Amino acid sequence: MNLQPVVWIGASYDDLRAFPEDVQDDFGYALYLGQTGELSDKAKPMRGLLRDVVEIVASDPSGTYRLMYTVKLGESSTYCTHSRKSLSAAAKRPKPSSSSSNDVYELRESSMKTVMIEGQVVRTGGSNVFADLGLPNPEERLLKAQLMQAINAEIRRRALTQDQASELVGLKQPELSRIANGRGSGFSVDRLLGVLRHLGRDVEIVVSSASGPIGELRFRELTK
Repeated sequence: MNLQPVVWIGASYDDLRAFPEDVQDDFGYALYLGQTGELSDKAKPMRGLLRDVVEIVASDPSGTYRLMYTVKLGESSTYCTHSRKSLSAAAKRPKPSSSSSNDVYELRESSMKTVMIEGQVVRTGGSNVFADLGLPNPEERLLKAQLMQAINAEIRRRALTQDQASELVGLKQPELSRIANGRGSGFSVDRLLGVLRHLGRDVEIVVSSASGPIGELRFRELTK
């Protein structure tokens, strides 16, 4: 699947980078869905002149965080317009936990196409929003997002309640809620594959020659 790029408007990129990692995971999943042309179940459409913009809210022990974005399918882009922490002054970008993660972030930021439009910095990222954010193991995070999207789609297709789905796949309801919200931390790829299998989906793993020195992780869902 060729994913649309995420376009970061103004301070939205740096502000989102300052959020806790789990919150970045939540918002990364919502933006990933936008790249595929879907809206998160948590997306709340704005009103009036902003009716094409949706807002996502995520919380963790440090507070409540908000992300506003719009999906322009005709232009093949997802635009992240605003991100902030509620009831707080603008957060400063956090100090990374290691020099290596900082190097990854700086490299990713420098590789984006950056232009100034009407005094606003506009950055165009790549196909992997988790790599755009400089998060560790971005390919694995993207694969988890794709698996969670498939899990949530199958639960909706079968019109299962969370209690019914939890019993079927052997997860506790709060765990299934984390999958529904796209928070992949705490789940291995193997565990998410197991959930798909318990939902009646076959999983086929294909190994092929890589085009470069390091192989890629790719997800492709076959239609029946």
